[in-house]
Amino acid sequence: MKQKPPFEPEDPDFQRDPYPVFAELRRRPVFFHEPWQQWIVTRYADVDRILRDRRFGRVLPEQEAALPQLPSFIRIQSRSLMELEPPDHTQLRRLVQGVFTPKHVRQLEAGIAAHVDELLDDLDARPERRADLLEDFAQPIPIRVIADLLGIPGSDRHRLAGWSQDIIALFEPAPSEAAQRAGERAAAEFAECIERCVEVKTSEPEDDLLSRLAALHREDPNVPTLDEIVSNAILLLNAGHEAVANVIGNGLRALCLHPDERRRLERDPGLGASAVEEMMRWDTPVPLFDRFALEDAEVGGHTYRRGDGIAVYLGSANRDPEVFDDAERFDVGRSPNPHVAFGLGTHFCLGAPLGRLELNVILPRLLARWPALQLDDERPARFRPANVFHVLDGLWCRY
Repeated sequence: MKQKPPFEPEDPDFQRDPYPVFAELRRRPVFFHEPWQQWIVTRYADVDRILRDRRFGRVLPEQEAALPQLPSFIRIQSRSLMELEPPDHTQLRRLVQGVFTPKHVRQLEAGIAAHVDELLDDLDARPERRADLLEDFAQPIPIRVIADLLGIPGSDRHRLAGWSQDIIALFEPAPSEAAQRAGERAAAEFAECIERCVEVKTSEPEDDLLSRLAALHREDPNVPTLDEIVSNAILLLNAGHEAVANVIGNGLRALCLHPDERRRLERDPGLGASAVEEMMRWDTPVPLFDRFALEDAEVGGHTYRRGDGIAVYLGSANRDPEVFDDAERFDVGRSPNPHVAFGLGTHFCLGAPLGRLELNVILPRLLARWPALQLDDERPARFRPANVFHVLDGLWCRY
């Protein structure tokens, strides 16, 4: 019988449950995956070092002219904080952080709670007491929260989730032609939506992030540019929606699969914050992040040459037994928990405080409302066929 290769990222079994493969890969040195033209990195120490080391970055300067068939996608990426390196990244991040303040994030808490309670009330009204909690609960909340934060009008909000999902599909190592067409169309339509918002808020400002960025742009059109506003508004929506929705989905599944840990959390609500961190560690929704060597650099005994592509597996690092005791165990009280689900270094997630706030508002409300929550055995959870995102395609539950 022919033995399967140790790393088959397109294998449905790997995409459903990559963790046994990660455990094997962490025993091997860094290795090159020919189809992706990337080095595969799975150990926590190497992931930590590469994410923090400025000799590695998201893009190479010569890549800027790549993907001519995706001009709208390239436009919304080219001035995104996720793609920029210092000093451009430093200047723009400081600018966005200046209007995306912790105080403003805290002010969103009451609105988040109201959104959560409204959705729970709607679901409670269903006589069948069953729902797809990914589509009916986890996805709508961050869309509403980020749309409130940015100031996107209600008439456009129903299109945000679709745009987001089509755009993020382009981050897969080898997106299909159909995915490229859908992502390019979504990028163009989403950019047009943000431009309309900026135009309105320039003359009719409100208390939201786009209004504050529009005011800065009016004072100096180069700081920030319109492309920078568009790129980073879309980044905040895409990252804020996908990451939070899928931590909720993956995390609720984990709690249902580990009833003892769930009961432990119900007995001690003070474990809520650590439970949220463990949900992000145990089944990381964005397990793969790309890097390039910007110059020759040695990490963990391996020398990367300038231009080398690197697939940094955050999901594997978060289960590394060299760092986490009993790493395969889901432990709602885990401490310390130095997971890398939000990244590290220059590209540490700008929206991490908002994501944590949302999750810490959502979890206790949901568990208090539905002590009988369980997976629906008639509709088993399925994961999307993807590598950059390890996320569910549905989470049917009874409550």
